Amino acid sequence: MRKAVREGAELPRRERPTLTRIYEDLAALGCRAGYDSVRRQAATWRGRQAADAPREAHVPLRFDPGEAFQFDRSTETVTVGGGSIR
Repeated sequence: MRKAVREGAELPRRERPTLTRIYEDLAALGCRAGYDSVRRQAATWRGRQAADAPREAHVPLRFDPGEAFQFDRSTETVTVGGGSIR
């Protein structure tokens, strides 16, 4: 059952087998577990997967005055009142 749930989780959402389908497949293989057992096992597996999944985090960048700066340097020549200033 775990293998079926694990493989199904990798498929696109619309192609994943339902728990009813997994239960029917297990019953066809001779498994005598009830549907509730299949549902509980799948819920336990999903809970572990969610707990192990990486989570996004936002780290605000805050600096004290003068701690971090970025400068773009360039040299320009400007003509002001007929004279060039560099």
